[in-house]
Amino acid sequence: MNSLKRQRAVETGIDLVSSFSAKAFEELIASYFGDSSRPITSPAGLILRNSIKFTLQDVSRRVWSPNEVNKIKTVIDSALLEINSRLDGGLQPRDDGFFTDEQSGRAQADEILEGVLLKARDQHEEKKLIYLGYFFANLAFRSDVPGSLANYFIKTANALSYRQFVLLRHIADSMNEAFNAEPIRGRSHSLPDLTALAKEEMELHSAASFGGYGLLNGVTSYTDVVSELGQTFIELFNLKLIPNEDIRELRQLIILCEDSPPIGETEVPY
Repeated sequence: MNSLKRQRAVETGIDLVSSFSAKAFEELIASYFGDSSRPITSPAGLILRNSIKFTLQDVSRRVWSPNEVNKIKTVIDSALLEINSRLDGGLQPRDDGFFTDEQSGRAQADEILEGVLLKARDQHEEKKLIYLGYFFANLAFRSDVPGSLANYFIKTANALSYRQFVLLRHIADSMNEAFNAEPIRGRSHSLPDLTALAKEEMELHSAASFGGYGLLNGVTSYTDVVSELGQTFIELFNLKLIPNEDIRELRQLIILCEDSPPIGETEVPY
């Protein structure tokens, strides 16, 4: 195949993918906001509806694979589920300018939702997707969370593994008791997966301690509590909705950690 034919083949492939993306998003937008969708008449509902619709129309101009479109659908499904639940409960969206155009001509809500959707597109751990949707939905009602913090949480959620989501929820379940991380971080593990779990636990701590994300605070060398930042993260991402089966799986792994020998006095924890 000569270079001209190769170029034409590539261009044809790009055109086909672009055509699929445009049609897929057109159908997606129609399913949420078309004649057969749930009617929204309240001013509060219309504000949220228009923000999501506008952002979907904007990102539809990009090239998306079928699986990437499905990821976006998962995020929007969970976002709308949470939004409708809040609106039905009589709650009102934030009114601090989050949904109004700034000098750049874009509302902060649209900018943040675009960030959520782009991270969702590239997210290989698909269990995280519904929590990205919850995040935007909850953010729409939380005027105490500025855009700068929302962007930090998007970056953090993208970097964390789903198991770290589960671990954070598990530690939060300790309520007023500090979580004992000694079996995780205070042992010499021979199994690579347990060593990885120890690394994941440390990443949840403050940047000063382990170069992490500040979602946990250390009480003693081997006990943790959720930080204020971490509590806000848990609330925004609805981590309390993580399935119990995933919590049980993590607990089994922590029990397995207890079989590892304690770190010796001369050893440095990882």
